[in-house]
Amino acid sequence: MNYSALQTDLTARGFPAGGDPTAAANALNALTVSVVGLVSTSQLLIWAASNGILGTIQALSQNTTSPLQSAAIAVMLVANGGLPGIDLSSAAVQAMVGGFVNAGIVTQAQANALTALGTTTTSYVQQTYGVAAIGAADVLTAWRQS
Repeated sequence: MNYSALQTDLTARGFPAGGDPTAAANALNALTVSVVGLVSTSQLLIWAASNGILGTIQALSQNTTSPLQSAAIAVMLVANGGLPGIDLSSAAVQAMVGGFVNAGIVTQAQANALTALGTTTTSYVQQTYGVAAIGAADVLTAWRQS
């Protein structure tokens, strides 16, 4: 664990050294963050079909003159079960979705709905520090760093 980063985090959140380490640990452990990740193949298919764009993307995948052909082929590979889904945490995947929005294939609202499918809530502590929970001993160690 990066105790220096934890010490900075604690101070920024109003838990300076000398306070109640259990209260500080509990406060951090209660925090959650939204994380964008995988949209499963079934979720992608339902989203594309319900938004009426599955056929458009399939047609784009066969259009050799479209700058979106490769992106559309990638979507079709996922749709055909070639991959477990699309990972919206990937900058490349975000760029592909942005390309579909910019070309008017997908609206921004539809893209936002797709992102929502891949968004989960996770523990702040797990996401930030890679541990399931921070204990009072961790807080005390971090405070000693100052």
